[in-house]
Amino acid sequence: MAIPPWTCFNYRTILHAMGDHAWTGSADDDGADSLLGHQPSVRVVSGRVTLTRSSHAAPSRSLALAASFDGGDALDALLQEGDVLSCWLGGTAEIGLSVTRAGSLLLGLGALPDPPGAGITLEYDPRVEEVELARDIQRIIDRPGTRFVWLDPQQPSKLESRFREIDAACWDVNPLAIVARTDDPTVSLGLNRRMMQSPRRQFVFLNASERFTRVEDWLEYARGLSRDRPGDLWLNFRSGNEERLVSQGTTATIDGWLVHVFRIFERGLPGRLTQVGLVRADLGVTTASLERSTAAVAGGLDRPSIVWRTPLQGDGNQGVARGRTSAAAIAKAGGYSSPVYDWEGTPSMWEGILGWLARSWLLRIGLGITSMWMFQHC
Repeated sequence: MAIPPWTCFNYRTILHAMGDHAWTGSADDDGADSLLGHQPSVRVVSGRVTLTRSSHAAPSRSLALAASFDGGDALDALLQEGDVLSCWLGGTAEIGLSVTRAGSLLLGLGALPDPPGAGITLEYDPRVEEVELARDIQRIIDRPGTRFVWLDPQQPSKLESRFREIDAACWDVNPLAIVARTDDPTVSLGLNRRMMQSPRRQFVFLNASERFTRVEDWLEYARGLSRDRPGDLWLNFRSGNEERLVSQGTTATIDGWLVHVFRIFERGLPGRLTQVGLVRADLGVTTASLERSTAAVAGGLDRPSIVWRTPLQGDGNQGVARGRTSAAAIAKAGGYSSPVYDWEGTPSMWEGILGWLARSWLLRIGLGITSMWMFQHC
């Protein structure tokens, strides 16, 4: 499950020293609805980052009062006055952070953007996509009645006729597999969007390398791929004139950067993002410290404080609960109720009773059945 957008965040904070490995600041943000609202306060103590909602007015959708995560001793070791700490939580409930000084990247941990900055580029092991393709073939494509439509953007005269064929003749075909022959992600995205405008809504969209000229050749190749995910997947890091393959679970030094690959992404709903750590090698952060910090950030948020709201309570702040931070738990927190939270607030007895009644699906079903019986017998 992916979490709602208003439970994500992207904050940027200029840190100020408080002494004894403690730092504080007020975060900037884009003003969008987010987990901790607008401009939360940020406190970093011995590498642990705590974000606290600065406005105590009840939120409309975002429910957290505070959240924290461990940046590890790598974060703690290099912070200085005026450093900029950026941290974000995406739709898979995975976090990332970076530290910049005078506009230059010093440290990156967790789910980093691609490219992560500082002239570093990443290239993924092609076996990652091959495994996913093999699983798609088994799970979705190789079923009786599947129809393939081969889209070749290098033949624009045939491309439009293919779309007309899909719109006119394939609307009731299930499953329908659209295979785009392109190595250009931008072209692939455009074709996928064009398909989404079609009256035909249920389809599988896949990419085939331009080295294949026929869908039959591509299918033969895909069916021969292994569905088992290799344990030695790698990322190819490039920086300056250097590049190196760094396998999952290992660490290397590349062009003055210490780089650790904790995990390589895996598709799914919501899937898992790549988790890496990188730090300037001249800052004195050890390999063991970088590995521990990357693993800590990959562990996600600690148990955040969540405002519990019910439909009858409206925007009232009636209590606080603490909950797990998996994608499913955060997604539930974005709604009105969830069984994974325990009360820490002190609502009145009647507020508690009314809140329970509003949340009780069994009560709603019972009232519906009772109403139907009375309508039939009265």
